[in-house]
Amino acid sequence: MHPLKPWLDLMLQDKKRLLVGALLIFITYLSAIGLLALSGWFITATGVTALAWAAGIAINLDIYSPGGGIRFFALTRTVARYTERVYNHDTVLQLLARLRVRLFKNLTLLDDQTAAKFRASQWVNRLITDVDTLDNLYLRLLAPPLVALVTLIFVIVFLAFFHLQLAGLAALMLLLTLAVSTWGMAQAGKAVSYRLVSQQEAQRSLLVEQVEGLGELQASHSLSKYQQQLIAAQEVEMRDQQRLQQVTAWGAGLQTLLLQLTVAACLLLAAQAYQQGWLSGPMLVLIPLALMAMQEVFVNLPTAFASWGSTLAAAQRLNKTENLQSHLLSSNNPQALPTNFPLHSTLLWQGVSVKLGSQQVFTHINLQLKPGEKLALLGESGLGKSTLARLAARLSDPQAGAMLVEADGKQLNLKDLSLTDWQAQIGYLTQQSDLFATSIAENLRLAKADATDDELWAVLELVDLQDEVAAFPEQLNTWVGETGRQLSGGQARRLALARVILKDPALVILDEPFSSLDLATQATIRPRLEAWLKNRTALLLAHDLKALPECNRHIHLQDLLASQ
Repeated sequence: MHPLKPWLDLMLQDKKRLLVGALLIFITYLSAIGLLALSGWFITATGVTALAWAAGIAINLDIYSPGGGIRFFALTRTVARYTERVYNHDTVLQLLARLRVRLFKNLTLLDDQTAAKFRASQWVNRLITDVDTLDNLYLRLLAPPLVALVTLIFVIVFLAFFHLQLAGLAALMLLLTLAVSTWGMAQAGKAVSYRLVSQQEAQRSLLVEQVEGLGELQASHSLSKYQQQLIAAQEVEMRDQQRLQQVTAWGAGLQTLLLQLTVAACLLLAAQAYQQGWLSGPMLVLIPLALMAMQEVFVNLPTAFASWGSTLAAAQRLNKTENLQSHLLSSNNPQALPTNFPLHSTLLWQGVSVKLGSQQVFTHINLQLKPGEKLALLGESGLGKSTLARLAARLSDPQAGAMLVEADGKQLNLKDLSLTDWQAQIGYLTQQSDLFATSIAENLRLAKADATDDELWAVLELVDLQDEVAAFPEQLNTWVGETGRQLSGGQARRLALARVILKDPALVILDEPFSSLDLATQATIRPRLEAWLKNRTALLLAHDLKALPECNRHIHLQDLLASQ
């Protein structure tokens, strides 16, 4: 399947708008040709009439009809051009919006392991730059050449009424010009424009990573090294851009040469026909001017098709993104959650094995989390604590074994439950405090969209953040910045914990809940958190038991792994 087919299919869902846009382009082209050709005819006819009068020859010339035609073409060209630009750009913007929504929807359905195949800068590049590149598809690569072909046919048919041989020559030369301006330019610029897409993405990734890691790079005295990499990438891109501009310039020059040769050849044939009395003087001028006006029809084609490779590359990359499938399988007929989950349900890790890339994290792990239990998993980093938590939250699935929920003597595989319903029951505080570039209130309301301000203040008080937020000038409307950078590490951690509490989940997973917090703050929060967890089932992860709220049972993951 051609890489552009999915996007052409999406585009053709709105055929009516595309046809109207193409018609506006056609009207613009015809008006431009008519304006130049009729103006030449009228000027020549006026001159011939004046010479005839000077020679004493009685001759009449209707100046009103051609004059009205000239004004009509001038007005039509202006109105059609303006309307076409507004209408077609609106069409393309609607199309790009649909593309972005479609891609973003697909992204939201991916599990994070699949999404991690691309860096954040690459996802941004696909959602913005690659989608924007596809506006070439209709505005520059589809409609203009097709309308140019129709216009060319229309002009040739018009010329055939006056001189068949001349029309045949013009058809041959114009078709050659069209082929050079489209297929020829696409082949000439394909390789370099294709490379430019990858180069621009790599350069953008380097730039984003330098900005995000600026502090670390400066602290390690490595910033100059990365800056040199960025400069080298820019130099490579500039060289390819220069090559592409050279290809475009040569293509535009060849197009102009072919058009001028067409005009010259047809002018010679028209002059012969004039000498033989087959054409009038005004028609002798009209024909080459009509052909010269084809320059406006062809002028933008070399630049557009020189970038054919970039459009193709963008489509291929977007297709690759579209084809990504989540590893988390959802049942077509999901079973209902057990009643009163999880107070009467046990969560089971049954013989689970997980492999991340080429690394085997663990094999055949058996574990259970009983109703209402607070289970602590302890161990050093890298042993798999977070992996077990992710299995429970069904952010990933085991390669072997199964995640089960048991109630009333029946066991249900998590894969047989609705993924959305299951995750709605879980409050998960991950190791990294993921905050978004919006206000404190909006970050909290991700857990409960209709939460009142009183509810927000209540959860902030529970995590000992109420007084600090109240001291901010904007209070709940305080902007936290990208990834929460306007807050301290401890404030960001407590805000993320408050968001979990606001969700009021049945099953709680807390991964290093007190990280980034000083001992005094931990001492303040711990009893409040223990009271909140009292009637809930919780899985608690940490290196040390002292870094967790009170639990019913604790397991050292090293011992669990050794026993398997």
